[in-house]
Amino acid sequence: MGTNLRRLALRLVWRNCALSVSWAELAVARYRRTFGADNPVTLAAEVNYAIVRRALGDPRASGIGRTVLSTLQATVGVAKCR
Repeated sequence: MGTNLRRLALRLVWRNCALSVSWAELAVARYRRTFGADNPVTLAAEVNYAIVRRALGDPRASGIGRTVLSTLQATVGVAKCR
């Protein structure tokens, strides 16, 4: 019974991860179409997408996330904390 429960848990986790990737891709595509590629909302969605991909083990996502984050920081600015 424990093995079946583990398998079910793994299936549910994988399904949720796949849904997260789908939703992130959809958000990026819609924001690009609505606001444009250089809009801060679109860039933030791309950073979120890279985070999801990196969590799933995509080695390219880290570089993409850093590049987009740099662009977002250049567009909006970097907050200075005291």
